[in-house]
Amino acid sequence: NASILNSLYNENLVKE
Repeated sequence: NASILNSLYNENLVKE
């Protein structure tokens, strides 16, 4: 669901 996609997107921003 959207929450999971949001989490992955957020983790990507934190990684950079």
